[in-house]
Amino acid sequence: MTVYRADRNKIKISLTDNEVLAFFGTYERITDMNAGTRLTVALLLKEGLSNYPDEFDGDILVEIRAKESAGCTITVSPAEKKRKTGGNFFICFDFADSSSMIDGISRLYISRKIHGKNSLYRISGVYRLIISCKTAKDLFFMNEYCIPSDSSAAACAFTEEHGKIIVKDNAVAVIGKAFTKGI
Repeated sequence: MTVYRADRNKIKISLTDNEVLAFFGTYERITDMNAGTRLTVALLLKEGLSNYPDEFDGDILVEIRAKESAGCTITVSPAEKKRKTGGNFFICFDFADSSSMIDGISRLYISRKIHGKNSLYRISGVYRLIISCKTAKDLFFMNEYCIPSDSSAAACAFTEEHGKIIVKDNAVAVIGKAFTKGI
């Protein structure tokens, strides 16, 4: 295993063909990303990034490129911080259809975890909920209804500019109240 700095914000971990086979067993295991594969990658990252504790102390982005019989390269970079304006984080969720959107927002409304501004848009065939909150919330349960979207400043601004606004500033309350009356 070779660890080196690719540029100011990226570290690369290179594995030879023999190392890939020793760690993962087969190249197919790299792409299936099951629990065993994720654990192997986590252990490789722990070992590979041990010399860079201050640079990678928060969220990281991991990209794995593998070519059979040629080894693999794992590129690690710090995750872009959530869009921050006036002390607020912005989190985006994409819902595939209206049913998932209603179920997810209703569950979010019932959980009472959202107190900041939140707006719902329709863009590129999906419903996108942009939530503004003071701290990063524990919203893992939302994965049942939607997928977290790119929450970068550029993605939020693009959605606000090009998306069709459905509910502005209080989407969770409006949709939650409308669809949870019997609960």
